[in-house]
Amino acid sequence: MKRSIILALSLLFGLSMVYAGTNALAAAAADEIPFYKMRFLGAEGAGSGLPDELPSVSDAGVVIGNFRTNNNRIRPWVQAPGEARTYLPLPPGIQNGEAADINGNDVIIGSVWNNPANKRLARWVPDVEGTYVAQSLCNNEVIEGVALNDSGVAVGHRTMTRVEDGRVIQMTDGVRFIPGVGCEALSQYGFDALPADINDEGDIVGGQYLLRGTTNFNIGMPPSFTDGAFQAVNNLGHIIGTATDGVKWVQFVNYDMDNWQLFGLPSDDASGIDLNDLGAGIGIGTLGPQGDAPMATCCYCLTCTVALGADAAYLDTLLLPSIQGLDLSGISDLNNANQIVGRASGPIFPGGWETVLLSPVEACAGNCLRSQNIFMTPYFAGGNRYAIGLVFVRNEGNQPVPNATVYASWQRPDGTLLHRTATTNGQGRALFFTPAPVDGTYGIYVTDIERPTLQFDPLASNALSDQLTVP
Repeated sequence: MKRSIILALSLLFGLSMVYAGTNALAAAAADEIPFYKMRFLGAEGAGSGLPDELPSVSDAGVVIGNFRTNNNRIRPWVQAPGEARTYLPLPPGIQNGEAADINGNDVIIGSVWNNPANKRLARWVPDVEGTYVAQSLCNNEVIEGVALNDSGVAVGHRTMTRVEDGRVIQMTDGVRFIPGVGCEALSQYGFDALPADINDEGDIVGGQYLLRGTTNFNIGMPPSFTDGAFQAVNNLGHIIGTATDGVKWVQFVNYDMDNWQLFGLPSDDASGIDLNDLGAGIGIGTLGPQGDAPMATCCYCLTCTVALGADAAYLDTLLLPSIQGLDLSGISDLNNANQIVGRASGPIFPGGWETVLLSPVEACAGNCLRSQNIFMTPYFAGGNRYAIGLVFVRNEGNQPVPNATVYASWQRPDGTLLHRTATTNGQGRALFFTPAPVDGTYGIYVTDIERPTLQFDPLASNALSDQLTVP
């Protein structure tokens, strides 16, 4: 039920600097704060620039996102767990579309257009065959979709133009779409801001307003903070957002309209992003320089539970070693399974961007899948050279596990990633290979292992990455 409007920050994983209290929190609440694995879900952009809408994830782990083609058209897509990306259909004659949010019924809200100045509210509804049907809403008015709830009530905004005293004036108005009723302006209730989110109770937040039914509340900002905006609201009515005192920005959560709590550290570009119904929240912000190198990091309060007043933990300290060192362009959504979705970029993806899904992992006591060893070697065939990686999958009793799907990524000498899957044989070995025509270092990173009824156990795995230098 969430589409975040966030700052485009680069969040660097693997940094050693964290604010005082993070390590103490990790030690005191080690059983509560999970580690995270990462699943790469494919490119976000092939042409110039990126789609405006960032990825979103439902509680069931269904991810939506958008892809910019080589001819600079935007195509929305959906990807269910264990399945491939599926591109959503567009209405006849329409060339572009963006998916903004997905609800618990797998209904998707967003926008379609030919002219980007005339985005129109659209909905994608799954049919009995599992495919999606595109529907235009609100009589094709110029409305950009933002978020929707499990009842199908959606919010968006439109820009209206009028001429006053010979001047052209543009006004932006929030819109609520109610199934079976239609669209209505939110300004008639005093909600004079762009809507950012709607929960299953129908609460709408945006700017410094909360619209509950037809009653609007101007909540304002935390004490001593002069400006800011709400970003998301959960089903308990808790609101997350960003505030500034005119010098620094901070993330906050608001409970019951007058109970504020700040989390993370003030920074030049902090932003509260999202929170779920379990008291977990995510936010981003720059911590400032260490020596001569500016540092960016990300502060999260995950299962440490904001509502209990615990300090935030940094995801840097929670990522599995095999995925540390990657760059994250932006986080955009958090579901009730504490999964996080966002964009990855940086030197490891030169010229490109990836959609990534981060999922919490816990220690496994039984029926485990462990990457116990990785064997790498060069291989020559037909005058060509390859890098070979054998991943050995074992259970908690060190017995081979056949028919397990291993997800791994090759990092080639130029820094680019090549994502592959392989299935273990009867000896529990999964074979990965990539052409290696260029001398240099080839690395392999195991990011996930799947088999029905079994659990990936990266915390007890002996080898999640390895490197081979050729020649």
